[in-house]
Amino acid sequence: AISISTTEKEVVRCGGAARRRASKARMDLKFFVHRANVMALYRECLRTARRAPVQARADLCEMARQEFRDSIRLSDGNTKDAPNAKMLLQQGRNRLQEIKMMVDMVK
Repeated sequence: AISISTTEKEVVRCGGAARRRASKARMDLKFFVHRANVMALYRECLRTARRAPVQARADLCEMARQEFRDSIRLSDGNTKDAPNAKMLLQQGRNRLQEIKMMVDMVK
């Protein structure tokens, strides 16, 4: 049998805990980066709505709010469902591009 001293056991235990903390920190970092991307998309939606004709602004803002609320329900705040979250973010970007083109046509 291999004999391990108490300090070596503590190092092994701390090393494992440090790895778990680092893994959790990475997950949290991914969450915050994703959150920043979502917030940037939302702000861009509101900026685009401001460029729209006056009679359409309120409707565009409300539509953006509702779609973001629906996306929150779909993703259920689950950070482990990254493919679904990325898909929803990409769909939002595509939808924003469509709205931008419509707003630019009207102007």
